[in-house]
Amino acid sequence: MDETDNGNRKLRASSWTKAKREGFLEHLAATANVRASVRAVGMSEQGLYALRQRNPEFHAEWKAALVVGYERVELLLLERALGGTLTPIVHGGEAKGEVLMPDNRMALMLLRLHHDTVKGAQAEAQTSTIGDPDLASAHLEEKLAEMHARIEAVE
Repeated sequence: MDETDNGNRKLRASSWTKAKREGFLEHLAATANVRASVRAVGMSEQGLYALRQRNPEFHAEWKAALVVGYERVELLLLERALGGTLTPIVHGGEAKGEVLMPDNRMALMLLRLHHDTVKGAQAEAQTSTIGDPDLASAHLEEKLAEMHARIEAVE
């Protein structure tokens, strides 16, 4: 069955159908990887960039998906940095077990990347929640819930 666009023209197999656009955006939101996402739907990068240039709505959806993807990647990196990665314990050339080792370099890099954002958020929090730890805690829990909801929406 041939698909048609909004003008009822038949689309070529190489056309960016609605399903292909949605598949690309879903993959992009899950991976933050444009090249892998375009390959996942069997299209070319050249066609992708042409579509983005001629379709402002798609361009906006692309940006939104990329933001979700980067937030997801960042959260995974933060979990790895703070929670650690499974690292073998070797003694005398023999594996003795495994331990979760936090990645301090990654944690410091993430802190540096968000220094200005965090300082701005701290100033805002102090202004809006001065003297009210319950309000500050509720605000933080709300932000964390929003982040988790975005990640779950992608998965």
